[in-house]
Amino acid sequence: MEIVKNRFLKGVTVVLSALLVISLMGCGQKTDAKTTEAKTVSENVKRMPDEMTKVNLGLPSNKNMSYLPFYVALKKGNFQKHNLNVNLSVVQGGVLALRGLQSGDFQIISSLPESVITGASEGANVKLIGTLDIQSMYSIYVAKDIHDPKELKGKVAASMVPGNGTDIQLQYWLKKHGLEPNKDIRIINAGDNAERLQTLQQGQSAVTILSPPTDLKADE
Repeated sequence: MEIVKNRFLKGVTVVLSALLVISLMGCGQKTDAKTTEAKTVSENVKRMPDEMTKVNLGLPSNKNMSYLPFYVALKKGNFQKHNLNVNLSVVQGGVLALRGLQSGDFQIISSLPESVITGASEGANVKLIGTLDIQSMYSIYVAKDIHDPKELKGKVAASMVPGNGTDIQLQYWLKKHGLEPNKDIRIINAGDNAERLQTLQQGQSAVTILSPPTDLKADE
C-alpha cells in the first residue's frame, strides 16, 4: 500500500540550456536577440511541469528491502515526472505510521497488512491500495542453543511495537508452536531489525523475527 513523487531538475536543465543558447546567439545576431529570447522563454514556460503536489510517505523502517522501489523511484526522478514531490519519513513500526496517516501527517504509508487490518477493525478510515510483496519477507531466528520451539518457554522474544505487523507475525509463530505470548514467553519491544538481531546476539533474547537484508547478516 504505497505511492509517491518528486521533480524539478529537468526543468532547471532545460532553462539553463536555453539561457546558454540565447547567450551564444546574442554574440552574432544582436538584431534578433529579443525575438529569439521571447520565443525561447515561451517554449520553456510550456515545458515547465505543472504545480508539484506534495506527498508525505511514512515508512515503518528504512532497513527493509521491500522499500527499495521507493528509493529507486526517487533517485530516477519517477515521481517528479508525475509532478509529485515525495518526502519519505521513517517511523518505528506500522502502528505509528498508521497513526500518522490518521492524523494527516502522512498522505500514504507502507505497512504490513496485519497492522492495517487491525487498525481498520478498530475504526481507522484507511484503504489498502497495493502491495510490495506477494508473501511475508520475514523469518524467525532463535539463539544457537535453542533446538526446539518448546525450549523457548520462560525466555524472551524480541519484537517491535505491540500491534505492529512484525509483532503480530511473531506472536502467531509462537502460538503455532504452543507458546502463549507474555505468559510462556516474555515479549519485549527491541526496535527495528538491527536492534532485534543485536538482542539475539548478546543473549538478551532467545527468538526474534527479521526481514531482508538483516536476515542475511543473521545467517552469517
